[in-house]
Amino acid sequence: MSDERRFEQQSQESEGRPAAEWITLGISIAFVAAMVALVTWFYFRGAEEVPAIVAEAQLAEVSERNGSWYLPIEILNDGDATVADAIIRGELVTGSGEPQTAEVTIDFLAGGEREQATLVFDSDPREGDLTVAPVSYENP
Repeated sequence: MSDERRFEQQSQESEGRPAAEWITLGISIAFVAAMVALVTWFYFRGAEEVPAIVAEAQLAEVSERNGSWYLPIEILNDGDATVADAIIRGELVTGSGEPQTAEVTIDFLAGGEREQATLVFDSDPREGDLTVAPVSYENP
């Protein structure tokens, strides 16, 4: 009788694995493949590009309220690395007296991220020589 039981047990094992084992195996293989792909991607991706802060004035959206002119700007970190406390300065030369300056600080700007801000001037920025540029940033 022991030979018959052994034969039955072997025939049951040869029928296949339960569905739960196949599901667990599939999930495990997918997880390992994802980890290998991620490590490979990081390896071939190379080093991070340094931050490249770009500030662009949105002159078409200038507005005036209570004698002040509001100039929306868009700031882009065109690099891969994150920056902190990025200072953007706008300088407006109107030809009458000293140039007007306005600054804005962006607390945190990740690589590839865009941010909106507003600079405030006493004169219409569309009627003078306007420069908007990054001044400095910190590496977090």
